[in-house]
This record gives sequence, C-alpha cells and structure tokens, in this order.
Amino acid sequence: MKQVIIELKSLETVNFEPKGSLAKMSFSYAIDGRSFTKMLNFDLNKKPEVIINGLLNFVKSEASLDTDEDDLLGSMYVKKVVDEEKIEERLFMFFSKIVEKNKFMKINRTHSDYMKLYQEINGSKIFLNKNDIFRR
Repeated sequence: MKQVIIELKSLETVNFEPKGSLAKMSFSYAIDGRSFTKMLNFDLNKKPEVIINGLLNFVKSEASLDTDEDDLLGSMYVKKVVDEEKIEERLFMFFSKIVEKNKFMKINRTHSDYMKLYQEINGSKIFLNKNDIFRR
C-alpha cells in the first residue's frame, strides 16, 4: 500500500474584505515533496471548525495518485497529513482569533479600532511546519 505524504506549510492573508467578511489567503503545502501554493477564499462568518475542515478536505482532495485499475492492491493508498492533530490545533487558534476580530469589527464604531483590527486580520500569517507560530 502506498502513502501520500501531505505537509501543510503556511497560510497568509493576502486580502481581506470586511463588508463580505471574506479573506483571500495564500496557502502553501507540499505533497510528496512537491510544493504548491494556492489562493483560497475563506468566509470569516463561519465557525473555525468548518473553515479548518474545508481546508483539510481541499488538501486531501489535491493529493491523489494515478492508479492502475487492474491492480487492486497497487491502486490502494493512504493520505497522511504530517502532524495532523498539531496542525488542526494551530489552525483552530489562528482562525478563532481572526473570526473573533472580524466579529469585533462589525460592532466596533471607532475608526482607529476598526483599522487596527482590519490590519491585524489582513496581515495574519501562520507557519504550520515549524514549532513557532508567527502572526502579524
């Protein structure tokens, strides 16, 4: 049985639209050592768990092997995310803070506080394959 190794690398907010609560993020990952970067849109009105499940399902759907239909055992493979539990925890912390800041933006009426929250969301970044987490 073959294994497809998925490594999640980083996630960075490139553009944030406060009116629609949409964050456009650059997502870097590797599948069997080949690096990829995709631009993904996230609805920050959703719960962090829903966002994370969508992200993990997207990556797992991208990781597929060409298989021979005649060889039943050779066509079976496992998709494995490196440190999946730790990655999920880090993503949960990351998206929880962003979703919370998005909610505060909607109720906050002062310009300086609004802009501060906007800049914090728009510049958010997380490195997933390292022990340290960097957020701006």
